[in-house]
Amino acid sequence: MIEALKRIDLIDIIINIMAGAIVTLGTLVFSRLFPGLNSNLLSLIASIVAIFVLCIIHYFRIRGFFTSEPVLLPLMFTMITILAIWVLVPSIVEPVIGRSPGKPESFSVYPNYDPSGYMGDTGDIVNVNKDPEGVRFTYEARGRGTHEWQWKYINGVLNPNPARFAGVMYLCPPNNWGQEPGFNLRAFRRAIAWEARSLSDEVNVEFVIGGINWVWDEEKEVKVSPPCPDSLRRKSLGIYTLTEQWQSFEVELPDIPKEEFVNVIGGFAWLITWGSNEIQPNETGTGPKEPRTFVIEICNIRYER
Repeated sequence: MIEALKRIDLIDIIINIMAGAIVTLGTLVFSRLFPGLNSNLLSLIASIVAIFVLCIIHYFRIRGFFTSEPVLLPLMFTMITILAIWVLVPSIVEPVIGRSPGKPESFSVYPNYDPSGYMGDTGDIVNVNKDPEGVRFTYEARGRGTHEWQWKYINGVLNPNPARFAGVMYLCPPNNWGQEPGFNLRAFRRAIAWEARSLSDEVNVEFVIGGINWVWDEEKEVKVSPPCPDSLRRKSLGIYTLTEQWQSFEVELPDIPKEEFVNVIGGFAWLITWGSNEIQPNETGTGPKEPRTFVIEICNIRYER
């Protein structure tokens, strides 16, 4: 082994270091582009790539391209590269992308998240009354714009038709549609709970979390990915009928991988659709036959450990 080390050439060392560095850095860049990937799986794949790349170096060494020991140097740098991958990748793939919420027993969505993300027929959301205990929302189902939804533009043309729903997403920070990080809620992924009631007629409301992973490019009139998308894929928490009595809800979240909670931007949202509340459009499709007004209150939204 000592004789083999003596025959190691400087150019061999440089080539092997560069190969190992390229594989490692490439893995880290890939992990930053796709932060939801499982770190162990990514490290395993990268290790296989490292072995493959360094075997190629070993092959060329046998064919006489290098002058040092045929086995020792590639084997040494293969081991170093794999070690670097398994040490560095988990710290990059699962970083604290979002801000840390500390270590309470539960995490309060409001006021850590702000009900500022208007969706659907945003002109119909006529009042958002915030107080320390919760938030009261008033939604007049009339189909007024702007219409913020997935069909805002059709073939590059602004769609004048109403979305026939409205809702509000609790965002962190306020008005953040993926331009900045949210919260890292990996420690609070057991369940989400909240309380809600209707101050008007009975109303069917859908509650959701996550899903802030695209925005409209208003100049090009196309959907684009924001610079810091939500790590949590959109998940419906269910559709519930709200009455004048307070109701408590809790939805367990064990099936969602912890990697999806590293950067939660859309902490909670409600949606009221025309279809689920028997609101019929008028003959022109520009509004409802009979406008309705809904007033709901939501409080004590929290993620549980």
